[in-house]
Amino acid sequence: MGMALATSDVPIVKATTGIILMSTKAAKSPQPGPCIRCSRCVDQCPMGLMPNDLVRFVERGREADALAYGIRDCIECGVCAYVCPAKIDHVRWMRQGKNAVPGPGSAPRD
Repeated sequence: MGMALATSDVPIVKATTGIILMSTKAAKSPQPGPCIRCSRCVDQCPMGLMPNDLVRFVERGREADALAYGIRDCIECGVCAYVCPAKIDHVRWMRQGKNAVPGPGSAPRD
């Protein structure tokens, strides 16, 4: 969980729970492949979501479908990305999808 930072020039605050330092080689993200629909991400999702479908909806600009499938319920834990044999960065797609759908009480986007 958490966000990767490119520099160590970041303050440590009370809410900081941990820091993991990695070499450049270890931190490099693998090139993602196509989803093989193995459903490992679905089986491991602690929120009971279907990350494979949510990623597909966001990729195709179908924010209404992503919202209907519960994209706002994603806690961005990263388990789906960890178990994915295709090395798809599910968390990045979830964040992008959450940013694309209007929040409660906001005006609809064009």
